[in-house]
Amino acid sequence: MEFLLTTDNTEELAESKYDMIEDTASDIIEELQHQDLTKAICGDLEKHAYSVNDGIADGDLRNLHILAAI
Repeated sequence: MEFLLTTDNTEELAESKYDMIEDTASDIIEELQHQDLTKAICGDLEKHAYSVNDGIADGDLRNLHILAAI
C-alpha cells in the first residue's frame, strides 16, 4: 500500500497501481462476503458499503454518512 502513496503517478506505474487497487478491492469484498456482511454480488466497493450499511440494526448508526467512521 505504501507504494501507492509514495510513488509518482507516472504512465509507467499506472497499470501496476491500478492492478494493486483492484486486488485490494477484491480482497476486501471477499472478506465482507466471508463474514456475511454483504449481500451485493459485484466488484463495486461502494455497493458493498451500502449493503453492509443495510445490515446495521441501529438506525442512528445506519443513518450516518457512509464515510462517517473514516
